[in-house]
Amino acid sequence: MEDRQQIGRDYYFDNLKGLLIFTVVFGHFLGRMQMYNDGARTLYSFIYIFHMPLFILVSGYFSKKFRIDRIIDIMLVYIIWQLIIYPIGFSLFSGKPIDNLPQTILYPRYSYWYLLSLINWKLITPLLPKSYMTLLGIFIISFIPSISHKVDWEFMSIGRTIGFYPFFYLGYLLDKESVKKICSKMPKFVSIVGIFLIIILSNYVFVEERVGVGFLFYKGSLGDYVSSDLGILIFRNICIFVTLFVILCICSLVNDKKTPLTKWGQNTLVIYLTHAFILKSMKFTKGSLSLLTFLILAVCFVYGYCEVTSSNLVKKYVGVFTNFSTKKIFSKIKFKIRQPDIIS
Repeated sequence: MEDRQQIGRDYYFDNLKGLLIFTVVFGHFLGRMQMYNDGARTLYSFIYIFHMPLFILVSGYFSKKFRIDRIIDIMLVYIIWQLIIYPIGFSLFSGKPIDNLPQTILYPRYSYWYLLSLINWKLITPLLPKSYMTLLGIFIISFIPSISHKVDWEFMSIGRTIGFYPFFYLGYLLDKESVKKICSKMPKFVSIVGIFLIIILSNYVFVEERVGVGFLFYKGSLGDYVSSDLGILIFRNICIFVTLFVILCICSLVNDKKTPLTKWGQNTLVIYLTHAFILKSMKFTKGSLSLLTFLILAVCFVYGYCEVTSSNLVKKYVGVFTNFSTKKIFSKIKFKIRQPDIIS
């Protein structure tokens, strides 16, 4: 295990992905409480400013090579978890019958929209010129769902695919040297202060001013949150600027040494897929827990959950439904076809 870094494993990105998958699960946990508690709402909105944009940026960074077999693998994972495992898991944890859950592949369940969008990004990106001018064009196009109020943007996750695409393409453009150079220029003290200030800003905007947190979901029309299209464009530009600033702060604080986050970062898919139906089935009521008690329970739960689901035992059994390899399957078929000629 200690030699993994020498054979190409980058602990920096493992740690970054580990931190992000923690915030994904923690953010969804906070989502069960944020409507009842202002403190939870502040943390929830802060996490949603950066966690999926940065996760998607990292996905773009690791998508520089076009691999149709990998795209097929992701598609198989999406279909199996969307149509089979999620309904069964949700039914077991919530007590609701499976028959009451609509079966569809066109409208992703809960957090599975990311898989469908990832497939789209991986298919589209190789077809585009690799340049910052292309990024500018994608950035402009990404505003379309925000100001188009009569379109079903949740269909096939089209809204999020378009809205989040600039972050994916930015990651696609960046190389390792650029990432290290950019992050090294941000002093850690400035990053910590910057994160603290954005948390205060999140409290003001999303708690004091009661702006809908859905503004940060990038999934479609924002007409319910801002009255005019011009206001939507201005506010969304501000959001993207703040998001990029927080991303820079987070990235500058992550180190490249092996940490407890490393193992989580190497097993993000299992954690991401399994937490969905478990947290979706949880419910909290107003006044049921104090904020401090809730946060302590949430941190302990998410920490324990990430540890368990990244264990070798869970990987062994759950990995059967996540670690598909179309390339290996086709190579075996090819070998079997050629084998008689070799024997003869």
